[in-house]
Amino acid sequence: MYIPPAVPSRTSRTNRSSRGCDAIGGMRSDHHASDTNLQLLVPDNHLPLTVSARPTFFWYVSNTTLPVRFTLVEPGVAEPLLDRSFIVKRPGIVQLTLPSDIPGLALGKEYRWTVSLVCNKERPSENIYAYSSIKRVAITPKLAQTLAGVGTEQQKRSLVYARSGIWYDALNRSYIGYKANPQGKVPRWYFSKLLNQVGMPTVSDQQLQQPNTISNQ
Repeated sequence: MYIPPAVPSRTSRTNRSSRGCDAIGGMRSDHHASDTNLQLLVPDNHLPLTVSARPTFFWYVSNTTLPVRFTLVEPGVAEPLLDRSFIVKRPGIVQLTLPSDIPGLALGKEYRWTVSLVCNKERPSENIYAYSSIKRVAITPKLAQTLAGVGTEQQKRSLVYARSGIWYDALNRSYIGYKANPQGKVPRWYFSKLLNQVGMPTVSDQQLQQPNTISNQ
């Protein structure tokens, strides 16, 4: 399963709530998966990696009454690389792939992404939010050789990424594999195992099969 990269340990995620959100839908400040309305699907004790210039970000939300805001920021740059607001149609997993009309992630740079549930547009401090980091690294010759050896089968490619400490690509490939065969026991089991590694609660088959995919348009 997923093996973290050999990098210094660090906290990559935090969750915060306020009375404003508590008053709408009974939100909780505890960030354990079973208690929260918002959880980023990333490890929280180290910097998660990707090899993609346009990675896919995943999170879970159990409250659909509030607008959602997604931002991606490059440290030291005032203007966000991406700032998008939208409404989530149903509780469950949300996925957003970095769109093609903005620059892709640069190699070696660390970025910060934040998901907020907007309780009060006039007072952002009342929002509940979670943030994490992402860093794009180059595909090593060894990783490229291993990927070439497993072909295009998504589950196998996911396992290669997971064992190489490449979280974002491991989760995305696993989810693609699950979506292609939602009735298969192995894809469902493997995707669930990855979610378990980041403290994700049990998600219903309906929620998994009907994700909230944010359009890149």
